[in-house]
Amino acid sequence: MKSKPLISILVACYNGERFIDKCLESITEQTYSILEILVVNDGSTDSSFELLSKWSKIDNRIKIINQENKGISKTRNVLLDKSTGDYLYFVDVDDWIELDAINKFVKIVLLNNPDFIANSFYKSTTKKDCIFYISNNMNDINSKKEYLIKNTPFAWGILIRKKFITDNDFRFNERSDFFEDAGVMTYWIYKAKIFCYLREPQYHYFVNKSSISRGKKMNFNKITSAIEQLDNFYRLLDRESFDVFPREINDQLAFYHCIIFTYINFQSEISRKNKVKLKKHLQLLEIKKLKYPKIYWKFWYFVLYRLFMY
Repeated sequence: MKSKPLISILVACYNGERFIDKCLESITEQTYSILEILVVNDGSTDSSFELLSKWSKIDNRIKIINQENKGISKTRNVLLDKSTGDYLYFVDVDDWIELDAINKFVKIVLLNNPDFIANSFYKSTTKKDCIFYISNNMNDINSKKEYLIKNTPFAWGILIRKKFITDNDFRFNERSDFFEDAGVMTYWIYKAKIFCYLREPQYHYFVNKSSISRGKKMNFNKITSAIEQLDNFYRLLDRESFDVFPREINDQLAFYHCIIFTYINFQSEISRKNKVKLKKHLQLLEIKKLKYPKIYWKFWYFVLYRLFMY
């Protein structure tokens, strides 16, 4: 890419009044200024819309889309449809980014013209920041296999070429809002022709205990939703006609199976009868192509994270 690209920064907001100012300040003060900033207010019941309206008057690059509550998956698809940038960058409303983040991504874009740029990130709390490195030794270019083996990608904090999304008709699965990027981002990265990795962390992932995936208890409906997302991952993989899953795909599937199985077993709020239903549902998805690694570090990281973070 010869000319400087337009970057669309995409923010889904639901009841984010406590976080909006910090999030949008980090975006509007970027050293790279060729930005389109799209924020969807997804039916917030707090003062989010009023705060977003004030920000749109401060910075004309900010465009607000106000809608009835549709959930994160539909909202992200709205952001995909409305964006006009050459590259897309999702930011959760309770997170923030380094002030030179987009500039560093753009430098890689101008050199390599990639479909994806992934990044290390900070895991932030109200007390401290912890750097979460995917790998210090990973190659900067075309390292997607190693990235997927060592990491479970999310929608946020990754720069994505818009044409890559539209050419492949990629969408978020709207039938479920829990684990909404599970599998989807793995498949998108797997399909990328040019993948780059920025080692220096640029994204602050705030450990917000009130969020859906961290603060609230799992229940029957949420775990059913997670299984639906896993089912969607399998449907995406059906396009490839694999005889055997490549390791990077196999390990991602095994990780999701382990997480969901752990949720089912450790939730006292779910009746024994419903646990049996969920396990049967999960087992129906397992196929002979899937093999569980003997020592599965991602699974144990997840278990330890749940034990020691709360």
